[in-house]
Amino acid sequence: MSLPRPLLLLLSIAITSLAAQRTLPKPTYAPQNASISKPQLQLHTNPSPITLILNNNTIPPLPLSINNWQPPLIPQTHFTALKTLQPSRLFLATHPLFSAPVILKLRSLYEVDAYRILHGLGVTPEFLGYVTDGSQTIGFVTEFIDSEEVEEENGGRGKEGCLSALEKVHERGIAHGDAHDGNCMVRADGSAVLIDWELYVETWEPAEFERDLDVMGRCLWVAGLEGA
Repeated sequence: MSLPRPLLLLLSIAITSLAAQRTLPKPTYAPQNASISKPQLQLHTNPSPITLILNNNTIPPLPLSINNWQPPLIPQTHFTALKTLQPSRLFLATHPLFSAPVILKLRSLYEVDAYRILHGLGVTPEFLGYVTDGSQTIGFVTEFIDSEEVEEENGGRGKEGCLSALEKVHERGIAHGDAHDGNCMVRADGSAVLIDWELYVETWEPAEFERDLDVMGRCLWVAGLEGA
């Protein structure tokens, strides 16, 4: 007597399943008191600097100080404007956190990255923090450099370092974009720093660097003639 086809199909599936179970290896379990070794994570505490290649130019490795660039957040309250340098956006101001007047710049955050990239080179005013309004970042604060007073004390001289400051900027792959003598300040110690980074670009094009140096050089030459 032959079995019905559906029953034969079920028997075939059951036999195949039993055969597969016999061929599979039995799982092994570690005893409860056995110690299980965990993979060790290897940390590189002193990695070698990485050199990047872009447009056939070698980009020097950036110092670790850039990675540690963490400016504070400063609420806009308690700033007192001493002088308006540009209406509604640029002020000479005081704040209880600072012992001297500072530059308060609003509505301009693009140039913050230039300060971050150039941090530690000594070619920009010291970046003192972000300015916030509640949860929004609305500007930033930098060191105020009274370059006019320094130049008066030095008889109009002191901006010779502007070109060398530009060259240091170019070594980081940054073109200023608006490099003239009005955007170069001189500290009391004679060092020159560059301000107003709203037109900066990250580039390794020699033409961009040459344009910066040419414009700055011409401005300094004209200023030298006027001061003579």
